[in-house]
Amino acid sequence: MCKDTIKERLLDTLGAADRAASQRIGSATYAVLYAVASSLLAAGTSFVVESNFRRGTSDRELAPLIRRARAIFIHCSVSDGERRRRYAARDRHPGHFDGALLAAWESDVTVFGPPALDGLVVNEADGAAPTAETVAAVMRALTAMSRSQ
Repeated sequence: MCKDTIKERLLDTLGAADRAASQRIGSATYAVLYAVASSLLAAGTSFVVESNFRRGTSDRELAPLIRRARAIFIHCSVSDGERRRRYAARDRHPGHFDGALLAAWESDVTVFGPPALDGLVVNEADGAAPTAETVAAVMRALTAMSRSQ
């Protein structure tokens, strides 16, 4: 389940005249994402959630979901320069207001650190995408960790 897929459908339906409206829709998007994840867990369904979870804001909602599941949390990290380059190069729905967000981006990037949850950080600071072998190794390691708990 991809957060941006949900947000972009909401943007198409509701519209967003400015960045503040987009942020309000973003908050609603997370509410939907967590509600759907909770329902999927209750139904015993396996799933993956992809989002830019943020330290200090995502922890409160993710922690109870993770406790209810055999979850593996993976945080992928790159350098600030690479993060900015990738962000600028993305082709996304205009309702995200990426240009305005990138222009206003503050130098404090601590919000991009992983939420305070157990998991593994994959640091690809050189800008290279993780290889399939890297992802497989991470998944094997995290699966082994979750089984030993």
